[in-house]
Formats: sequence, structure tokens, C-alpha cells
Amino acid sequence: MKYLRNCLILFGITALLVSGGLGLIVLTLQNDIAYVVWHTKITPDGKFKAIAHYSDGGATTGFYTAVSIVPEGFEAPQETRRKPNYPNEVFFANHLPGTKVQLNWAQPRTLIIRYPTGTYVGSFQAKVTVGTETFRIEKKEMADAKQ
Repeated sequence: MKYLRNCLILFGITALLVSGGLGLIVLTLQNDIAYVVWHTKITPDGKFKAIAHYSDGGATTGFYTAVSIVPEGFEAPQETRRKPNYPNEVFFANHLPGTKVQLNWAQPRTLIIRYPTGTYVGSFQAKVTVGTETFRIEKKEMADAKQ
């Protein structure tokens, strides 16, 4: 009976060590995600900008691309390891590399977001208000993201 109890204790300790080690590995991998500003497009009047940013953790994690509209003076680091919290997000797509998104201002308050045909867009806002200005956003698929 004592032998069985010692085996169970040893098994429990081993399980704790293995699960703790796996948890540290996962935490380390999550902290190695780069958040990159891919493209910034300033409005024609220079008062606001659209920011296309994406996450890239390599093969071990998923990635996404998002677009936000912010005042022109909004600070957005080119690359960071801390997940950014950009306000006024108007576009979000999982599994979409940032290099495949194009931003164009059709008018001072109308943004066109182009992305590859067939991409699942998880979140999209056709209108957003930043301060006192209202923006209209259009999304358009394109056959070749490098067009």
C-alpha cells in the first residue's frame, strides 16, 4: 500500500512538472509575437491616418491583419512585442498577412481597404467616428494582392 501511495505521489509531481514546463513553453512562444505596422495612409487633408497592422509569431501561432483609423499624431510603433490596442478598428481578418492589404483614400473621409479574394473578414465596420469626424469604409476583394 505504501508503495502504491509513493508511486501516486511521484506521478503527481511528474505531471505537475511536465504541465508547468509546457505552460512556460507556450508563454515563451506567445511573447515572441511581433506586432508590425505594415502600412500607414494619411488622409488627403493630413488630419487622420489609417494604420494596417498585423501580428506575426511564425509557424507556432496564428496571425491577423487589422486596420484602424486614428488622428494623425497617434503614435504607432513600427514593431513591438506587446499587443497594441489601436482604437477605431474597422477591419480584422485572421490568417491574412499584412503585406496583402492595401489602403487608399477615395475621398477625405472614405477609405477603401483591398485584400485578396476569398479572405474571410472576421470584423468590418462600414462607418466609424473619430473625434467629430465620421469616416466611411469600403472593403474590396482583389484577385492579386499586389495589384
